[in-house]
Amino acid sequence: MKPAVFLPAPNGETSVLRIDGVPDNLIWQTAETMANERNQTLYARADFPAETVNATAEATKVKVSVVIAEPPPRHANIIGWPMDDKDKRLLVAMQLANAASLALKE
Repeated sequence: MKPAVFLPAPNGETSVLRIDGVPDNLIWQTAETMANERNQTLYARADFPAETVNATAEATKVKVSVVIAEPPPRHANIIGWPMDDKDKRLLVAMQLANAASLALKE
């Protein structure tokens, strides 16, 4: 998986969904709705435990964290990206990519 998919938007946030215990079809449905609202096409998703963000923050000494950002339900953002340091942003994104599993849209 390419680390670039985890990099923050210009606002310094990476949009994620909290999916623990959510049926797969509902995850896809929510993601598709969000993509449509943003005029984007959904091709895949990257799944990783929220604890990965905390572990990444500890390992990289970058204070990224997950904050709830509803609506929609279960939406959150990864915040705390070092927007003035491209190398550190990429390091965090690489850590997240390494921990994630790829699910392709059928």
